[in-house]
Amino acid sequence: MAAVVFAGALSTSVAPAVGDGLSLPEEAQEEAERARKLIEDALGNLMAGLKLVMDSIPQYEAPEILENGDILIRRKRDESAEDGTGQDI
Repeated sequence: MAAVVFAGALSTSVAPAVGDGLSLPEEAQEEAERARKLIEDALGNLMAGLKLVMDSIPQYEAPEILENGDILIRRKRDESAEDGTGQDI
């Protein structure tokens, strides 16, 4: 949902710069519309990728620095994992 809102906001801010209010030839307006569509698609893909990253972050606990200097980042387990029957999330 946020991706759609963000892409829509950006596309409306780009639209005046590439066409509607200006007296451009029809071919240039079509090219500007194709560029706007490509920008919207790219932003949609970018936002989907960021959502995947943000969704994956809760799978890990806070980093822990061991005495020898190693950094350990444990994967969180679901609640049923305590008895050995659960799986990593």
